[in-house]
Amino acid sequence: MTPRVRPPGNCIRKATWLALACLLVILTHMASGHAQGQLPTTTSQQSRVYLPGIQQPYHVFIPLLIPSLQFSPSPLDKAFSALLPLPRPRSASAGSPSLGASRGFVRRRGENLQLDGQPYTFIGVNVSYLAGPFFPEEGMEKTVAYLAANGVQAIRVWVEPWCDLDRVERMLDLAREYDIRVVLTLQDFFGQESGHWFRVEYLTKDLPHIRRIVGRFAERPEVLMWELMNEPTCPAKDSGQDCWDALYHWAQVTSQAVKRLDPNHLVAVGTQRAGFSPQAIATFRRIHALDTIDVVSVHNEVGKLAQGELDKEIAIARELGKPLYLGETAMRGHDESCQPLGGDALQRRAQAVAVDIQHSLEAGIDGYLLWEYAHGGVDMGSHIQYFCSVYGYFAEDPVWKVIQAASRQP
Repeated sequence: MTPRVRPPGNCIRKATWLALACLLVILTHMASGHAQGQLPTTTSQQSRVYLPGIQQPYHVFIPLLIPSLQFSPSPLDKAFSALLPLPRPRSASAGSPSLGASRGFVRRRGENLQLDGQPYTFIGVNVSYLAGPFFPEEGMEKTVAYLAANGVQAIRVWVEPWCDLDRVERMLDLAREYDIRVVLTLQDFFGQESGHWFRVEYLTKDLPHIRRIVGRFAERPEVLMWELMNEPTCPAKDSGQDCWDALYHWAQVTSQAVKRLDPNHLVAVGTQRAGFSPQAIATFRRIHALDTIDVVSVHNEVGKLAQGELDKEIAIARELGKPLYLGETAMRGHDESCQPLGGDALQRRAQAVAVDIQHSLEAGIDGYLLWEYAHGGVDMGSHIQYFCSVYGYFAEDPVWKVIQAASRQP
């Protein structure tokens, strides 16, 4: 994108903006953790999932450059976005199989999703770690092949700034080969203590990442949709109106950036729930009312839909005339050591999932993704890394028969 040409009388202002933008580029390079060739460190998440987490080696704070909390892109957003190089969209690798007639882009038509003009719903599972540097790439095809053979139509994968995009491309090639769609989630907010991200950090993290990845894969129909972030919210320690305004502004700016680069794919926010405070519910509605947000995203627990706990979110989706999908649906099946809770615990969970999927389809929900596929132990050379959790679904779990049956429904 060519920077806007300004009259000679504004040379000082232009130089100032360019200097600020260059500073942001430098800080972005530092924040990526690759400036010194460093790999992300890993941590263990004790209650949510036993997966490696990523901890940025640098924390960049730019209090003087915080954009105003207006509801349109600020001049700094525009200047920074314009300066970043625009990647050319890349098609699939030359050696990957050709697309069949049914392999178009998933579209939105009112409250429904469509594929090639026909109604489309998807059922699948999260594999959040699949594209990350802490999961060996040699395990990627085995995972995708197993899930495809067991009826999985879609997977949700986190593709954060430190991910290797060549590897992501190979993952999409596998998705093409095994006829699986991929929800690509661009960041993870889980566990953050404040809304600082939405006030300023997105300038050096989200916008450069969006421009690097979205244009590259804009022509890949294996991408089901883009998610801006996993579970963005204003946490309890920072839940004032200014945080909710910043969250809205972030969703507006980042979704516009995605849509400019990629008009082919759906865009979702990745939100967990509407929340319980009036501010949270109002912000959930305002964000999903954006023209650049196509689908309402919700995370839930198995059985809660039938208890009426998604009524607010479903009502908002219907009010806005947009589809709704469950990006994560969780139910505990294992203890903290990833052992089944009891002799028939996994069978009872599978039965509960079957009922929950049926209720979801009857309610008009357009997508249902379980949390999450448990790959199990992986030999990392110096140690065994376990990809599992109290919510995980290992290979041979009885839930896969449920997924196979559900995916065959018209």
